[in-house]
Amino acid sequence: MHTKKIVSIFLVAFTTLAAANFEPYELNGGLISAVAGDGYSVMATDTRMIGPGGYLLSSRNYLSSRIWSVDDTSIELMSGIESSFRSGDSDVGVVMDNNKQTTAPGIITMTMKHGDTLFGSTMIGAAGCAADCEALKRAIRADIKKSTQQGQLSSSPTADQVASCLSHTLYSRRGFPFYSFCCVAGMGGVFVFDAIGSYEQVAVASAGTGRESLQPILDRK
Repeated sequence: MHTKKIVSIFLVAFTTLAAANFEPYELNGGLISAVAGDGYSVMATDTRMIGPGGYLLSSRNYLSSRIWSVDDTSIELMSGIESSFRSGDSDVGVVMDNNKQTTAPGIITMTMKHGDTLFGSTMIGAAGCAADCEALKRAIRADIKKSTQQGQLSSSPTADQVASCLSHTLYSRRGFPFYSFCCVAGMGGVFVFDAIGSYEQVAVASAGTGRESLQPILDRK
């Protein structure tokens, strides 16, 4: 009986300690940048995913929730890009510019222009916790699809409509926020967000690991 009490006390103490050290978030890195111009917008990201501790490189080919489209017309195209990207050289990314495909080391770039049938949609880039970014992607796509079916949005929502939807979704989770720092780019411009949904429209934007170094460079341009 005495031994059972000791074991029970140990288990309770261990469980309490584990709960006290529980950390729901993990920083998986990622750097997003977006630029708006006259009749076009560009979004770019790296493809490295950092593992636990900030030093382990879990993947060189991570793209799934780093940069993605929001409407049904581009989901299949993005899936194809992700598949071809992962099946290629582990050190080579894909650059899509004006419907031409080239290679660049660990970089994905999406250029959206007026009249462009491939990338005429709005894109979202997210960096932070990969699991939260993936959950956010699924939530936004579901919300956009629902709003489109109900006639509240067109089949290809504008950048400001997507920005508003993303802001509402992030703010709804302000008590336990998505660990995700986002940029939205489309024909309506570029928007940058914090983790709880505050956002603003800007000419150039960056988010994620390395933002402090990249943003001054973009501002000078």
